[in-house]
Amino acid sequence: MAGTSPIYLDYPATTPIDPRALECVRESWKHGYGNPHADHHAAGWRARQTLDRAREDLARFIAARTSEVVFTSGATESNNLAILGTLMAGGAARGHAVTCMTEHASVLECFRLFERRGGRVTYLSVNASGLINLEELDAALEGDTRLVSVMAANSETGVIQPVGEIAAMCRSRGVPFHCDAAQAIGKMPLDVVALGVDLLSLSSHKMYGPVGVGALFMRSEMVVEARTVGGGQESGIRSGTVPWPLCAGFGAAARIARCTMASERRRLSELEHRLTARLMDGLDAVSINGAGAPRLPGYLNVTVEGLDARALLLA
Repeated sequence: MAGTSPIYLDYPATTPIDPRALECVRESWKHGYGNPHADHHAAGWRARQTLDRAREDLARFIAARTSEVVFTSGATESNNLAILGTLMAGGAARGHAVTCMTEHASVLECFRLFERRGGRVTYLSVNASGLINLEELDAALEGDTRLVSVMAANSETGVIQPVGEIAAMCRSRGVPFHCDAAQAIGKMPLDVVALGVDLLSLSSHKMYGPVGVGALFMRSEMVVEARTVGGGQESGIRSGTVPWPLCAGFGAAARIARCTMASERRRLSELEHRLTARLMDGLDAVSINGAGAPRLPGYLNVTVEGLDARALLLA
């Protein structure tokens, strides 16, 4: 409407960058013209210090060691590195893997590629609330299962999967567990030690950081084959000059989230409750998708019976 400010509601797709994170990016671009992998001059040292601090900030945020954090271009690359780097090490697709039907495309397409190359995949179903069945997962694990991948939280409904229980089940069977936490980061606690995950994909622009940078947590015991080779950066796991100014913004977003996540969860929950009440009062036959499961605060996905979803959005 004329004279009104637009209301942006597509935060699961991308969040606006926090001004404090943006300032870190600007300062890094302004002063960080050195290559962080050039260790023979001061400009490179300064860039390296910026990169090291960002890695420390992110590692602290998820309770990991700094050596277990690999910077990438985003969660899509992290998912590819974790899944294909585990399942197709040596160039051959071998054995069996397990994932869920409702995973992000960057996860599902990796498993479809694995299948095309000769691997076998079990796709878990979800119940009416969007949760997997742990008994179905247990039954799906085979003697040659090499990886299980289940997301932390769904990007449309916000439904949170029982990550800790999945990890414990996988660990008891000796199967590595990968979790796409792109939606969950900054919105719920992610302690990799407490959760017991082996691989965790993260994205900056889902938590008020800059677009174009993400990370993969890789437990030190894991062996993942690089998908990008060249200069040997990131301990040889992901070659290419790391965009340290973007990493600085990612690290800043992690520092901010450590201090504000609890209050932000309360704020988003209140907004969600208010919007839910308005929808229920103003429309007939409205149901909340994922209502029977734990969900991220601020995620509201509804069905309005008898109305086409795209037509409703455009209207």
